[in-house]
Amino acid sequence: MTFREPSREKKQADNFEHVLENSRHQGCRIAFVNQISFNEPMGIGYISAYLKAHFPDLAIEFFHVDANTVDHLRQFKPNFVLYSLMTGIHIREFERVRHIKRSIGPHISVLGGPHITYFPQSVTQEGVDIACQGEGELPMKSLFSAVRDGMDIRKINGLWIKDGDELHQNPVEYLVPELDELPFPDRDLYYGKSDFLRKYGRKPVVGARGCPFKCSYCYNSGLNKIFKSKGKVLRNRSPESVVAEVMQLKERYATPFVAFIEDVFSGVRLSWLQEFQERYASVQVPFYISIRAEFVTSEIARTLKKSGCVSASMAVEHGDYEYRKEYLFRKMTDEKLIEGTRILESEGIRVASPIILGMPFSGIEGDLKTLKLVARSRPTHATTAIFQPYPGTALTELCREKGLIDATNMDHLPDNFFSSPNVKGVEYPQVIKLHNSFSVILLLHRWFHWDVETLFHRLPNSVFIRLLNVFLKYITFKQIIGYKRGWWEVWSEIYQGIVTGVFDVGISLKRKSPKLIDHPVRPVSK
Repeated sequence: MTFREPSREKKQADNFEHVLENSRHQGCRIAFVNQISFNEPMGIGYISAYLKAHFPDLAIEFFHVDANTVDHLRQFKPNFVLYSLMTGIHIREFERVRHIKRSIGPHISVLGGPHITYFPQSVTQEGVDIACQGEGELPMKSLFSAVRDGMDIRKINGLWIKDGDELHQNPVEYLVPELDELPFPDRDLYYGKSDFLRKYGRKPVVGARGCPFKCSYCYNSGLNKIFKSKGKVLRNRSPESVVAEVMQLKERYATPFVAFIEDVFSGVRLSWLQEFQERYASVQVPFYISIRAEFVTSEIARTLKKSGCVSASMAVEHGDYEYRKEYLFRKMTDEKLIEGTRILESEGIRVASPIILGMPFSGIEGDLKTLKLVARSRPTHATTAIFQPYPGTALTELCREKGLIDATNMDHLPDNFFSSPNVKGVEYPQVIKLHNSFSVILLLHRWFHWDVETLFHRLPNSVFIRLLNVFLKYITFKQIIGYKRGWWEVWSEIYQGIVTGVFDVGISLKRKSPKLIDHPVRPVSK
């Protein structure tokens, strides 16, 4: 009789069933694996809090990626390992998933995040068992309810599940309808693994989910298509809920500053903002928001200031109105952008202007128009990024149709917003020079009234200018995130900004993703 080695798919299916069976009888042990960065992993915090609220007996731990992660995972013995992936780091993350799959005991790997939402077919990657599309709270609750109750998990909305050689593709789950019903994010889950995040004075709060706008370069433009007819896109929390979370942050962590990180602050509706102002009066924690120029009025700005708002992000993106309208689907005029900035600044609300350089079909002339518009509007802080053709967005699809990128471009995107993604026709040496001198040019223009285009052409493309540019951006960043910092926090902020690449002090200075060292397993003495 001839015995054949079971196929990889058969082994995977057997392990899958084995893990599910053990989880039913011994309980679920969930490990979130994520590399801690400058910003809090809020999605993980929300899912952890939601699961703990519905399954108090779950064992949930957070594992920061470092050289000892595999050893720590072996000690914890998870039966589910969860990851969040973004495009640009997805190749590296797939390698990490495979390595952990091979290195620790049997478990089910669940991948979510922006990249998986757009590409649930990533579940076919080796080592991946489940892909979760979109907001993770409801699918994860359904998954662990089914595991606990011994039910079939293969038909859960929001999940693509690979079971051996079978692939179960389920429709997306409905969006969470009432955000007030979600528990506050489980920040202690990852604060225990990061002194920086725990002590950092700026705490993020998500006051809304979804964006009704259709900016062609934005993740939300494709997301709204994926979740069409799956619930209301824009959902706002109540002022009462938002204020309660900020009060908890103040009491628990002595929080000196809050950043509302939703795409557009809920307070652009005056009735919401007025109720928020009344409730927030007892909190007295300064805060930052994001807003669009169309929503800025003198009354909104005054009420924001009275509420405690000290800074606002209001994107310019590109300095040519016709280009913004045709290619970016942003119809605000130059005059409206300038007016919005001046109204906010005149009320004492410092403005940050996000800008994207190196746009396709624009040329360096378009970027210089952006420089001139920002010089006219005079925001406190201007931050530049270089266009990255993230898949699924309308502008990326147009680039592909016009032959500016090919089908493999996604797998070669940089893991930051400051490097060249090699879109044909973009003059990257000029774009990168402007990116590395933008704040210097604005400062010289403000002090001496020199022409910004002349400054761009005459300034040397030197390391000194680049470092001065980074220094000036950090100084104005501190004005936007406006609270008094001690020396420990200043140096921690600078260090984290450098090693994570957020401050763009030369990609060569960035911390590389830590390798997961697979230490040999020592036999246990009996």
